[in-house]
Amino acid sequence: MSTNLICPHCHAVIDPAKVNVATDLAQCASCNSIHQLSKLMEARSISSLDDITDPPRGSRIIFRKSGDKMEIQLPKKGFQPAQLGLILFATFWLGFISFWTWGAAQGSVFFALFSIPFWVVGVFMVIGIINNMYEEQQIIIGRNSILLEKKSIEKTTSTEYEMEEIYSVERQSQKLNSFNKNTFRFTFNSNNYSQKGIMLPAITTGSETEFFFENASSAEQEWIVKFLSAWVKRYQKS
Repeated sequence: MSTNLICPHCHAVIDPAKVNVATDLAQCASCNSIHQLSKLMEARSISSLDDITDPPRGSRIIFRKSGDKMEIQLPKKGFQPAQLGLILFATFWLGFISFWTWGAAQGSVFFALFSIPFWVVGVFMVIGIINNMYEEQQIIIGRNSILLEKKSIEKTTSTEYEMEEIYSVERQSQKLNSFNKNTFRFTFNSNNYSQKGIMLPAITTGSETEFFFENASSAEQEWIVKFLSAWVKRYQKS
């Protein structure tokens, strides 16, 4: 056959020798599951995964396939020159708040407590800067699910989504405010920022929306959205 057929159960390529056009059936040699050939062909034409398998040229994304799983890793990006301005601003902010709090405390401890919201903003600013440099994310695509893992200085989270519960994978707008630490992660990411917020990849189910790959470039975000969306459509159309 001119195109590869992918098993919707284990995502392995189906051997053409296991395809019977007359009976409209195909068997996966990897997991021994049997599928309707016409549906596999339809899923193949819809997904077009062969066109988007490789990450963008020059991307930091690491793409690996191990058995019936695929791993997509976004490693930490470390210090970037564009962050220097925000680091200097955060240093000035915390220094000024420290001086103001000390001065206010000389007259009244109660008056000094008014600085608490500004300390919160400063802490979120620092956390956002560090996360922007050191956060790592990994997506593991299994037989019937997508696992999203995030590792930052604060915590490590792991969320798994069943394919059938995923409503969409697309870039959505996340609103930012002064008490959202993500605000300071995207201060210099003007290509993705608008009055509505920051455009980020998101997995949406019937109950929640989870944003991911916040530190990726626009090209990397567009690629991961197309790739995951294609896998979800392939599974749901099979």
